[in-house]
Amino acid sequence: MCTRSAMCCSVLSLSCALTMADPPGYFRENIGGPAGFLRGASLNNNGTVVFCMRSDPYNSDSSELFRYQGGQLQQLTLDAVRDEFPSINDDGVIAWARGSGPDGPSQITMLDSLTGHMWPLTSGTSWHYQPQINASGHVAWYTWLGTGCGFSDADILYYDGTAIVKLSEPGYSNQGAKLNDNDEVVWTRYNQCTSPWSSAITRYSAGVVSILTTQGQSQAQRCDIANDGSVAWYYKNGLNDEIQLWRAGVVTTLTTWGSGLYMSKNGGYIAFNRWHEASQTWQLCLFHDGHIWDITSDPFWNFDGRPNDRGELVWHAGTPFDVGVGHLVRFPVGDMNCDNSTNVLDINGFVLAVSNPSLYASVNPACDVLLADVNADESVDVLDINPFVGLLGARR
Repeated sequence: MCTRSAMCCSVLSLSCALTMADPPGYFRENIGGPAGFLRGASLNNNGTVVFCMRSDPYNSDSSELFRYQGGQLQQLTLDAVRDEFPSINDDGVIAWARGSGPDGPSQITMLDSLTGHMWPLTSGTSWHYQPQINASGHVAWYTWLGTGCGFSDADILYYDGTAIVKLSEPGYSNQGAKLNDNDEVVWTRYNQCTSPWSSAITRYSAGVVSILTTQGQSQAQRCDIANDGSVAWYYKNGLNDEIQLWRAGVVTTLTTWGSGLYMSKNGGYIAFNRWHEASQTWQLCLFHDGHIWDITSDPFWNFDGRPNDRGELVWHAGTPFDVGVGHLVRFPVGDMNCDNSTNVLDINGFVLAVSNPSLYASVNPACDVLLADVNADESVDVLDINPFVGLLGARR
């Protein structure tokens, strides 16, 4: 029997393996689209990808919203205003920052990509940025106020399905809000009134706002939160960028050379950036189950990867001025020969995965034993046989 072990690692640089390859069970997919400058990409657990692309990197009003799934690319906006930083939930509802006019402020806008219904969540009189949407359609984002030290003050706002409330303390530059499906929100609270600047990872949970970092982590940032309440962030420790994971008050250092992270909602995957001094490029890594995968190693920049609960990824790929979408996709469940389809040709591989997972892995190094987990209980065993037979019947 093969099972998925819990995510655990004390210090990745010491105790976790690093592999320069794609994880088994995944393949690359090209998202064809217009050339330009990518402004945020997001994907849900159904494999739907949304992103905004500027046709002119120097003109923010040339940015448009796109949706991609199953080889089909759809342009969702065609206007003369700024469309940036989309986020999509599993119901296909998208939240993004949309300009209220050329060079003007922005509003949080919602779109049901399945029905085409679009509506504004906020007015267009403020500067709203980087919304994140959860399974309930609740949204968190930050609003730049332009006051305070360095004109940097910003608030964290949260829409709970009924009303919009402010979560953050005034007098700080509060940015980078992330929320889970339990309506817990985390963000970075920057203090630009100190030299050098300082920051703190801040959490809102059950009506209470608290600080998760200590004074020694004075420049912590880029946090994310999973549905179990785990929070990840990175901070500067001397010359090192350290990624840390907070779970119920216990902090674990995952790596001393990673930054710019995003975490899946189930907490099983953390994508992060790694700077390569020799090539002067950012490259993308993926942490899962005590292992780091070097997802990219090409001459171009690859950064800001966002994983879903299946370990699929989208990221910024290209030069600093011509940035496209990178896409790592999981093979379908039951696709035991990894030819991107599930049919009778997968029967022998399925039998081998159930009876001898080690032998299956050696015979099919590009595949994953857990593709045989058809009943989705995170274990491959005889309980998957009937669901696999049913899956083959549905494909006929």
